[in-house]
Amino acid sequence: MNLNQIKRPYDMIVSLGWNCQTAFQLKRKKLRSFTGPIDWMYSYSVSHLCRLLKQKFNGFMEIENMRIEGIQGTNSCYTVSDLNTRCVSVHDFLVTENSDTSLLTYPQFKEKMNRRIEKLYNSLAISDSALFVRIQANRDEALELKNAISEVYHGDFSILIINYTKEEKVIEIDWAIDRVCAVEISNSVNAWTGCNSAWDTILEGVTLSEGSD
Repeated sequence: MNLNQIKRPYDMIVSLGWNCQTAFQLKRKKLRSFTGPIDWMYSYSVSHLCRLLKQKFNGFMEIENMRIEGIQGTNSCYTVSDLNTRCVSVHDFLVTENSDTSLLTYPQFKEKMNRRIEKLYNSLAISDSALFVRIQANRDEALELKNAISEVYHGDFSILIINYTKEEKVIEIDWAIDRVCAVEISNSVNAWTGCNSAWDTILEGVTLSEGSD
């Protein structure tokens, strides 16, 4: 699938990580209408992500599987890893409200995650078309992701995979997988938000269907 083939309206556009850049750029382009469960987290493993999708996020961020890793740089929140799913929270547990040994605000966090999970699957149930966007996946992982999405979503969907390259231009990669478009972009700006011009090129012509919100 080539880049031009994804340039059309969708009932929903979903961020599938691997970091906050995906959600940020979709929001910047006004292409997201709700916050998904992993939008503002790291999700390092495509295999674990696929399992979460197929199991409706059962076992996601359960307190017994979470480990407080400390604080990254000047971040105001603790970095907390889910050892079961290889997802990492960096925005949810304020240092001022938690400690390095106890996640006191976990109940509120878990309630928020449950709302986002419910919203995701409700949207999947009523949407006829969807675009799923993931940073960092190889060809085998993209195929695995396609199969997982096929199990939980029965509408018309496409997957956009974005990997990084040293080249200062958008490069299309032909993986010859139906429904999957793969591109490489520069990350030379060295910012978590990514390269706006590259994302502008990729998402040009991608829109939310009228009435999608």
